[in-house]
Amino acid sequence: MGDIPGSYSNFYRTPLGKEVLRREASYVAGALGSCERIIHVGCGPGFLEEAIPQANILGVDISVEMLREARKHTSRYLVLADGQHLCFKDCVFDGVLFVTSLEFVEDYAMALKEAHRVLRPGGKLLALMLNPESEYFKERARKRASYFSQIRHTASREIVAAAATLFRVQAEHLLGIRGTSVFDTSDPTLASLCAIHGRKIAESAP
Repeated sequence: MGDIPGSYSNFYRTPLGKEVLRREASYVAGALGSCERIIHVGCGPGFLEEAIPQANILGVDISVEMLREARKHTSRYLVLADGQHLCFKDCVFDGVLFVTSLEFVEDYAMALKEAHRVLRPGGKLLALMLNPESEYFKERARKRASYFSQIRHTASREIVAAAATLFRVQAEHLLGIRGTSVFDTSDPTLASLCAIHGRKIAESAP
């Protein structure tokens, strides 16, 4: 698959990538703005961390190479860790963020359970996943060298359902991409992302 960390970084340097990053960062900041401490699981090359300077974000990735790339772009604290087995205590974060990473995890149900575990009661989950129903996804997936081919889970409805067993959940589609144009849409055939918003419900006393 070649230099995947470098390919990620190269995308975010293009006009299209810069606009996608700007919109993703704005969306994340709006959704998790009330969170004092956020963990970004599958942080990739670190561009999002720097795009939201007002947020306290800890980046986590399972790839040594990706973290090495991320350190070129962000001064935030980064940790080598598996999203399915996070090396943090229970109830220590106000927000858990996945940006085009949950669908690449081998066991997304385990990753969601870990997200639930490390979140404080009332904490927020935000997962932005590539939408396999979109024109953008289908076009990219046809390219042999595309990292889209490494996606393990394309049944986003099943991931939403799994999240709903742990969180109070809402889902929506967003971020239309056609060619080099980026636009607002909630049409599943055009929206490049499916967003899962979750809230950890406080456990009732026995």
